Amino acid sequence: MKRFLIASASAAAVTACALVLAAAAIRSEQGKPAVVKPAPRDEAGIYGQRLAGVRLGTPVQHRGLEVYPLLGGSQAPFYDTLDSALKKGSLVIEELSRVNEARVTNKGSRPVLILDGEQIVGAKQNRVFNSSLLAPPGESLTAKVSCVEHGRWSGVSVRFEASGLQLFARARQANQAAVARNMASAGAPLSDQAGIWADVAAKNRALDVRADTDAMQRAFEAKAADVSEYVERIRPVPGQVGAIFAVHGDIVGLDLFDSEKTLKEIYPKLIKSYALDAISPLPPRGASTLGGDRKSAEEFLDAAAKADGTAYPSQGEGKDLRVSGWQITGSALVARGRVVHAAVFAGEGSSEKPDDSATSIAPPGVRRR
Repeated sequence: MKRFLIASASAAAVTACALVLAAAAIRSEQGKPAVVKPAPRDEAGIYGQRLAGVRLGTPVQHRGLEVYPLLGGSQAPFYDTLDSALKKGSLVIEELSRVNEARVTNKGSRPVLILDGEQIVGAKQNRVFNSSLLAPPGESLTAKVSCVEHGRWSGVSVRFEASGLQLFARARQANQAAVARNMASAGAPLSDQAGIWADVAAKNRALDVRADTDAMQRAFEAKAADVSEYVERIRPVPGQVGAIFAVHGDIVGLDLFDSEKTLKEIYPKLIKSYALDAISPLPPRGASTLGGDRKSAEEFLDAAAKADGTAYPSQGEGKDLRVSGWQITGSALVARGRVVHAAVFAGEGSSEKPDDSATSIAPPGVRRR
């Protein structure tokens, strides 16, 4: 009797297994995946999967700036943005004795997302952050920053304030590359300060802007009407979580977030950053053969997804992943199992184009349709 029961149970198990396999085969035939791959555990894997999971939307053009929306995979943010936290008074940013450092104190109950290139104004000099970070709630940290106002060293306020601006794209592109090199050699997100000053001065000259203190802020103020026009004409679309930007026919970079809500908050700042370059373009520091059409945007996104990555400790919560691949370099802030923010730029990185046959990520025409 026992043998009969065991045999019956075994037969039932085999039958159930067969039914599961049959159902999986049916789902596969219907175009749905039969096997769900486990989520990657390392930062590079999380990054690669995230970029492989977004697709290009319909591009929007305005006066030399072309923007390809990145769509897919929005999650609710677990953090506040820099400007919203400063406005609420839950974030305090103070000057330290070193020009390239600032104290960030989060008095709130949620982390605060600060993006690379975001500008804070006041104190003795306006600064930008060197890398994206999450300031943990209830804690203070020392963040690496760069000066974007060479000619001033006198206090105008005790604390820094929000500016609603970000380092213009070409300078941000060069700064990302410099920070990546310093992360690899020194383990810290240090910038090329002289290079940033040179880029800001060149931008003011190109725009015919008089800036007594060589402040980047003056360029945005002088071209405020033009820049605002770009913001009005290029708006986020439903489901958008990022964008690829091309200036005068050349892909410059992409920004990608974990949340549609975050993208909406940050978008005007990003558009202003690229608009200033579209108004008066500066040549990139690195060589790139990427154009600005849809095929080039697909190739750029594909190269970004396949890029090699090295994870470093972040200045706050999560990991600072530095990526490099075919004609690209960039970074991603990875925390709580997701890419909170990725910024990838064209012009540096390997000159060898990736081979689709040698990677598990399908080519653009297959993967993103």
